[in-house]
Amino acid sequence: MIIKASILLLLCFSITNSYAQKTISVFNHEIVFGKVMQVTETGYENNRRLGKAINADSIDKQVSKYDIGGNIIERVAYIATNWKLQFYGRYNYLTKKDIGGNKVEILMKQNDKELEVYKFNEQGYLTESNSKTGQLVKWLYHYDASGNPILIECYDVENNLLTRKKNKYNKTGNIIEEDSYTDGGTKFNSVTYYSYEAFDKMGNWLKRISTNMIRSGGSRAVRISDRQILYY
Repeated sequence: MIIKASILLLLCFSITNSYAQKTISVFNHEIVFGKVMQVTETGYENNRRLGKAINADSIDKQVSKYDIGGNIIERVAYIATNWKLQFYGRYNYLTKKDIGGNKVEILMKQNDKELEVYKFNEQGYLTESNSKTGQLVKWLYHYDASGNPILIECYDVENNLLTRKKNKYNKTGNIIEEDSYTDGGTKFNSVTYYSYEAFDKMGNWLKRISTNMIRSGGSRAVRISDRQILYY
């Protein structure tokens, strides 16, 4: 009986610990619960204006791999239009920690070329990202009490505010609305609404539908996203 009780206690602790761990994606800022090994997200998008397609249907796929500590180590991205591959990229990530073992920085690289650096606070939240190639911009991230990124701001090299995004979440921490602003973060540009149709046992979504409305042009983009999540 003592052995059975010990096994049961160990099992309960493992399950609780798995649920307690959460991973925040550095490239789409979403939270995934559990000890994640790999996340594969496939998106299908069709842009429409007044009921008529204005762009060809596109498919994109992201495959992200994580270590047992929840740190991203690799991401592979694909984009196809009309079933023809338009883009392929493979990226590696190096996590830097302080003497206490806390994550402080992640460096994104491609073929040994540094592309972007992500910085984290003491709570492990992403607070800043800086591009190191192309258009040099800085992103700042602000969170609510539950750890959801509710405000994301983009600045140029002279520290001028370019754009901002404001996010709203439901009680389970899934984003339900994203408002985008341009022209120094003051002009409302578009709104995206999110709904969910399937979840796994960890509470992570497996199917999501998003609708983007651009107020100025009246265009509408509908996107269906499917996810497959593997755990340790």
